[in-house]
Amino acid sequence: MFFGDYMGILSGSMNLFRVYFNDPFSFNTLELSDILEEYSFNALYSDEKNVNYGFVPFEYPEKESFQDSSLLYGEHILFGMRYDEKKINAKYFNLEFAALKKKFMEENRKEFLSKMDVEFIKNTLTNRLTKSAVPNSTIVEILLVPENKEAFISVQSTKIFEALSHLFKSAFDISIYQETFVELAKRVLNNPSKMDRVLQL
Repeated sequence: MFFGDYMGILSGSMNLFRVYFNDPFSFNTLELSDILEEYSFNALYSDEKNVNYGFVPFEYPEKESFQDSSLLYGEHILFGMRYDEKKINAKYFNLEFAALKKKFMEENRKEFLSKMDVEFIKNTLTNRLTKSAVPNSTIVEILLVPENKEAFISVQSTKIFEALSHLFKSAFDISIYQETFVELAKRVLNNPSKMDRVLQL
């Protein structure tokens, strides 16, 4: 498949990271499908942005629309998020920036550039290079367990979590959070008070 093996989350052949939420999740399948479509990658995509992200069907890229996709797998809900980031090579940018400044000064017969000139040239170059840049794409698989108010995701990083948090808040009015090490230890230990004693020490 184009973005890799998406059956990993079902077969258990990948590491999953758990996130939590306290807000109620009470959408029927039709409502959920409409919401995911509204906040899908294709609906939110803009060629002007360095970073684009949005929900995609679990079967993506074979299926791009949630209207054609299955969301329910047993008692769980499966879908994904696509995260695209355009990166501009810093050395290449600096070379192009120097050349563009020189050209701007010659065309406008200037001996020096004002702060406004520099910002204008920088923004012009950034926009031009962003449009032509090839993005790095990441697909995040999401297994949602509404009854436990938790979700499992296949990719974990700060930027992925921030994008996912923004989408969940915008689409579902739900705030997701990660469990801290202390909270995890207390949940795993048979006697949570042991962790309190360790922290006191």
